[in-house]
Amino acid sequence: MDLFYLFSINNMKGNKMFNPIVHVVFLFSVIIIFQSCDSPTAFIETQDFNNSYTPLKVGIEKQYFYYSDSTYQNSKISGKAYREDGQEVFIQESNTSRNPNQIHSSYRFIRDGYLYSTSLIKRYSDPNPFGEIRISKEFPKDGDSWYLNQSTPDSLNILFTSKYIGDFVTPAKSFTDVFSMQYIDESFGFPDTVNVYYVKGLGHLGSSTHSGFVLINYAKIDNKEYGKQVSIAILPKNK
Repeated sequence: MDLFYLFSINNMKGNKMFNPIVHVVFLFSVIIIFQSCDSPTAFIETQDFNNSYTPLKVGIEKQYFYYSDSTYQNSKISGKAYREDGQEVFIQESNTSRNPNQIHSSYRFIRDGYLYSTSLIKRYSDPNPFGEIRISKEFPKDGDSWYLNQSTPDSLNILFTSKYIGDFVTPAKSFTDVFSMQYIDESFGFPDTVNVYYVKGLGHLGSSTHSGFVLINYAKIDNKEYGKQVSIAILPKNK
């Protein structure tokens, strides 16, 4: 489970290429098929940081609360790394109160106005060996739409649509200028609208499905803090 937006990914049966059918656990990872560039994109930190809905910067900390099982999840951009082809990415590290000793790492970068999730090594066949996915837009407009997987037929793809929400209340604080990145999930046998919430200058706030909410409980970005962080103890490892 990739704990940044917390998407659970299922591959299509009989499809040898990376082909995600996504259902939400909280919304964090998702992996898109995008034609790899001939030369790696150099690392660029978010330029218009205050107006970006997907800001990336080392040191950003967040904590989320799962209403379905009262679990807390910590998430922090801890550093930068190089992908196998030289693409520079941000490292996102996460753990939960259910299993605080297990640290999960995922990798993010921004290209062409989209927030991407990727692996560090080649795991799939061309044209998307790193399993890239576009999980959000950096500067969304109401009604924008895009496919999760650029190399998958539309009938097997996930179509995202951005919807302006405006005011949105979370345990951390009440936010304004919030967007929802929506898609329809049919993995449970019926169409379910999934909402993934983002706010300008802070990014991901949580998600909602028919089964409930996951919402931001605490955030720290630069010298600003929102909400109150709940301690998740790191237990000593068994010898």
